[in-house]
Amino acid sequence: MIFFISGETDINVSEEFGLLIIEAEKKLQSLENNDYGNAVRDIGIIPIIVNLTPEIIESGFFKERVKFSKKNKDADIRLRIDYHDFLNGDLQKKKELLLENIIESVRALGQKVKRDFDSTKLERDIIELFKSEV
Repeated sequence: MIFFISGETDINVSEEFGLLIIEAEKKLQSLENNDYGNAVRDIGIIPIIVNLTPEIIESGFFKERVKFSKKNKDADIRLRIDYHDFLNGDLQKKKELLLENIIESVRALGQKVKRDFDSTKLERDIIELFKSEV
């Protein structure tokens, strides 16, 4: 399983977020050879960290989504992280918010992919991997 983390971020948080996702991707690489079933090969986790105004919401930008392609065995998961919590949080809080988003993404994917994907095992492994961070 290959993990890809990116983000849809506001300019005010993009630089620090970028450093955090590099660190998270490196950790997640250690899980790539673990067996979580055959249904999912690639997981793209793209947190959304944007100061959402009513106008942005009404226009339909930055919507959360969980997409999965059975044919390609890949997922594109975009869930929000509260902009103000991230912006005002210290480094530890920002790491926790990213980890929560990763776990929520795995859970959401587990709801979508019912067969041949052990999302519970993946979630446990991620928590174990990042336990020194939180």
